[in-house]
Amino acid sequence: MLSDTANVPHWYILTYIGSHRDAEKRLAKVDLPSFVPVFFAQDLKKESAHDYQYFSNYAFVLGTQNQIYQQKLTVLRTFNFMPKNYGKDRIHPYVEEYVIKQLRRIEEINGGKIPFLPYPSDVIVGDTIRILTGQFKDHEATAIRKNGSKYRDIVFDVAGKFLIPMCKLRVGEYEIVKYSKETNGSATVKVTTEDVTFLRDALERHYRIKPADESCLSQDRTKTENLVERYRKGTPATHLQRVRISLFLVMAYTILENNEEQLHYIKHTLNLIQEKCSLALKANVYCNLYGCTFNGEYYSLYIATRKEALGTKEESAISKINEVMNLYSRWNIVLHPRQSRYTLECDTTDAQWFALELLSPMDEVAEHLKEKGIMTYNPEVKSHSNKSVLLAHSTFEALRKILITDSLFAFMRDTRDNQDVPLYLTDTEVTDYRHVMDTASEDLQHLDLTPECDALFSKSKPATVSFHGREVHGIIGTSRIKRTTQQRLIIYLRHLTALAIPL
Repeated sequence: MLSDTANVPHWYILTYIGSHRDAEKRLAKVDLPSFVPVFFAQDLKKESAHDYQYFSNYAFVLGTQNQIYQQKLTVLRTFNFMPKNYGKDRIHPYVEEYVIKQLRRIEEINGGKIPFLPYPSDVIVGDTIRILTGQFKDHEATAIRKNGSKYRDIVFDVAGKFLIPMCKLRVGEYEIVKYSKETNGSATVKVTTEDVTFLRDALERHYRIKPADESCLSQDRTKTENLVERYRKGTPATHLQRVRISLFLVMAYTILENNEEQLHYIKHTLNLIQEKCSLALKANVYCNLYGCTFNGEYYSLYIATRKEALGTKEESAISKINEVMNLYSRWNIVLHPRQSRYTLECDTTDAQWFALELLSPMDEVAEHLKEKGIMTYNPEVKSHSNKSVLLAHSTFEALRKILITDSLFAFMRDTRDNQDVPLYLTDTEVTDYRHVMDTASEDLQHLDLTPECDALFSKSKPATVSFHGREVHGIIGTSRIKRTTQQRLIIYLRHLTALAIPL
């Protein structure tokens, strides 16, 4: 709806007294285009919910205000304009031509009726979007999101008086063509470099990477609470600022130790960046999410985004973000063993092949363990955090003492009998794996440990097969190679990798 003069024709919104049929008869006598939709709503109070006619006292008439005033003196005596807007140019509410076309389209799709919603108070009016798929393809509408909803509800906002629901869309089925403006008088906000720098320093003190007394931490929390209040009340000017503010709030709630709000804004940030965003922005998001959670999934997404940006204009921008990621990685080297040594328990006192996630170069860790008289083996696999994995044959206590002193690695974890324990393997598992790796043919195949692969293991029976003069333990499975199905022996190195060799 726009501000205009009274002498320009528009589709004005009129209310009328009487029945729907009487309104149509009266408008038929007027030499002006008109549209009289019938709105329906669902009665949810009754046990058997069904559509019923909510009201039928809205009509749209195309003309100037003066033309419609003249008709009101004769034929349209029961019709009234909606109240004028306040401001310099006062004019009655009207809608654009494309809204009428789309209302007629909705009426056609819904069998001659239009679903109706009173203007809600529990939804956030969002952006103008263009629908990319389905029966409303290429139509424009307003996107709103109900609190807690996974979907984005698509509606028509008619002059701020009522909403007409169209459909629910997932990310990727629409594109934003116009960002929402201020609706509550709040000021436009923009994330500043100064605030981000403060949060990163406060995060470092929160993790106790550097010594900090309680008064300093208390000041950090107070300032962080003030920043949260300011950024939550403000209105972002662009989609880029929306992403940055959401990410800023993730960092802030990490410092405030509010896990519920932190998780909420993590999900919100990831949802926002699925829409068209630059690779540099995505890399920045994954980098800082990793710094707030140290979740290896975000580290992997960051690495994948960096690879995608190679040779593009965004490569140099991401190289600057890499400095921050290196900082977070150094924090993790300090934090990971500090957390692990207090929370991890072991249900064996024997020497086993423990799986270690390396926080330092492979050669450095292997040499250090060798000096301690500990045998190691490199299985040539990566952890879920994309770090190198080394197997060490020793007791848990001996390795934990090295971990606490030197922080060169962290124990990989496993759950056995509902207890969190370090991941360890038997001599047989490691010996079989090493034998296959050392004598493997060209047909050796690495298998990803997906849920499908786990299902294969659970349904298959153990088998022992002679392989290059040695009995090797595994399971018999089928693998599809070059459009042919083959039976293969699968060697499973628990939670790390699996090898398949032809029989």
